[in-house]
Amino acid sequence: QDASEDSSEDFGAPAPEVYKTRSEGIIEVLEDLRSKAESQLGELRRQETSAKHSFELEAQSLRDSVAASTKELNEAKTATATASETRAGSEGDLAVAEKTLED
Repeated sequence: QDASEDSSEDFGAPAPEVYKTRSEGIIEVLEDLRSKAESQLGELRRQETSAKHSFELEAQSLRDSVAASTKELNEAKTATATASETRAGSEGDLAVAEKTLED
């Protein structure tokens, strides 16, 4: 074994224990990075879900508003048409009454 240790020292290579200590530190850093990334991903997914829900509520509110406005517009058009018919009938009655008074 001394011969193998001597040969590794000849090449300037550190003992295997040195690599083990360094690799454990790297593994800890990578695990920490992974944990942080998973936390960020979870938070981003929650934010996305919340934003999507808010969008869907706003879209539904706008659809309801458009439907209500369309209904009001149709009712106003109907009322205008009815008023025009009533006016036309009243103008006709007025013309008949004026003619009758002239005679």
